[in-house]
Amino acid sequence: MKFNHLCLRARDRFRGLFPFLLDPLRIRAVALETSTECTRRCPYCPPHSRMSIPPLRMDPAVFRRVTMSLSRRDFAGDLFFGLYGEPLCDDRLEGWLTEARAALPRAKRLIFTNGDLLTAERFLSLRRAGMDVMSLSLHSAEVPAGLRRTLEGLRRDYPELYCVHIVDYYSQYGGACGDIGLLNNKGGLADVSRAPFAHCCDIEYAAIDCLGNVLLCNNDCTGSYTFGNVGERDFYEIWEDPSFASAREAVMKGELVFEICRRCMSPLGASVKPPRGGAARLPPAFGDQAAVMEKRRGAAGAGFRRRAAFFSTLMKLAGCAMVLAPGVAAFCAGCAAAAALLFPLFAAAWLRFNYSRCLHLLRALSCSGGVEDAADFVLGDGSLFVGAMQHRSEIIPFLEWAAAGRPPGAVAEIGRARGGTLALLCRAAAPDALIISLDLPGGAFSGAVPALNRGAWLKPLLWAMRGPRQRLELIDGDSGDPASAELFSAALDGRKLDLLFIDGDHSYEAVKRDYDTYARFVKPGGVVAFHDIRPGLEKFGVGVAEFWKKEPLPGERREFVADPSQVSYGIGALRVPG
Repeated sequence: MKFNHLCLRARDRFRGLFPFLLDPLRIRAVALETSTECTRRCPYCPPHSRMSIPPLRMDPAVFRRVTMSLSRRDFAGDLFFGLYGEPLCDDRLEGWLTEARAALPRAKRLIFTNGDLLTAERFLSLRRAGMDVMSLSLHSAEVPAGLRRTLEGLRRDYPELYCVHIVDYYSQYGGACGDIGLLNNKGGLADVSRAPFAHCCDIEYAAIDCLGNVLLCNNDCTGSYTFGNVGERDFYEIWEDPSFASAREAVMKGELVFEICRRCMSPLGASVKPPRGGAARLPPAFGDQAAVMEKRRGAAGAGFRRRAAFFSTLMKLAGCAMVLAPGVAAFCAGCAAAAALLFPLFAAAWLRFNYSRCLHLLRALSCSGGVEDAADFVLGDGSLFVGAMQHRSEIIPFLEWAAAGRPPGAVAEIGRARGGTLALLCRAAAPDALIISLDLPGGAFSGAVPALNRGAWLKPLLWAMRGPRQRLELIDGDSGDPASAELFSAALDGRKLDLLFIDGDHSYEAVKRDYDTYARFVKPGGVVAFHDIRPGLEKFGVGVAEFWKKEPLPGERREFVADPSQVSYGIGALRVPG
């Protein structure tokens, strides 16, 4: 335990030295409160020791919405069953483990139990259902005799299935290890003291109570800070909401914006009285969420341009440093070998730092920026990671014309490349718009730094583009594949598009195919647009210009071209009659 304590203290110091490496969108684990029933009344568990939490169970529909959302992102972290209740009290646990294993094959499924109800038969049943690890909390100086015999029998008879990990709560909370206790006081509701950390790690763990509320963190035992309900909104839509992500990022960096954080990160024990009153689960112990979030939203809107200017200057300075670094290394006699070793590390750190800043600015832009701000970003300093092959004097007038005084409520693009046009479409769309982006992974136009614009690097940037209430559907596939068209139709779920932007394969056949396949989803009065209607270089494809010139497309036609003599670019727009 002392070694574990030292590792956590070292990680805490590391977070303070390298705050730009912290990612508030990362999810280390998801904890599900499947039941609030428990067999104990431990003094360090306020819901059961100082309050009377009612015996509640999670609705199966809530559980399935969570697993479906995690499945769509191929979640590969830890999935905890247990928050403020004993999961073995729930006879549905095996069924839910089986569902979670089918939906999330890459996730690690953990049961957190006190062991009071554990038998060899129940352990084997849970193991067969899909349990990967059983974390067993120890609440006394020694393992109880009956539980010890059960564990010894399992270890002896089923060594290949044994997966029990004992967490010594007695030492951590009981003071047997002096001042190195690792667990905290649940926001001042538990009489537990410890030497505080400077930065919170628990904020990286998603906690969902039995009612489906997404909590600030797993220490908010009264549910005082809820940011959405998975029964009403998709889990990732809640988790990646810019205001929620910004609050988590602040806490991760040591800015204790909420009262519960200031209590949790203090060396004090019980400093908050148990809340009174009625509630479906428990009455909230704190009431500052609304005021804090309103203050943060206002600051985000007012400070966007300042942060953008700072990011621009920082990018330029860092770029200069990269240019000068090889010369400095060559100038310093005897340092060539060190420079060869350090320069790649410096370049990687520079990229990671600026990637984090880009992600931060995209979140701020999604809260308070407009189309002009988005154009400044994707056509300027943010273009290393997110770029658009667009002329500003074409795309902005086009978007204004397409909206015609009313922001589109359903928008789709065929071909996203590096996501810059998607960022512009998100800003031009209605605050609650549905936005669909279909792209072929590994396509030809991956940008200046291809490794930074695919997979794990690009997707977080794309998700950060949508507004707090917008719904973004990312479809990876060939637009000519019938399976992609089926996914596109399923994402619309019966709705019709206000705007379709076609910018995929530029061959004549592919453009005609995309128009024939996807224009049928556009409602009368909606807009179908084609990018690159000006004749261009052969390597970029000339089929769009040929299609736009030859095909007798029905509806009002408009062209947005910066210069009639230009090569490539240009947007052709068609307003569907009706």
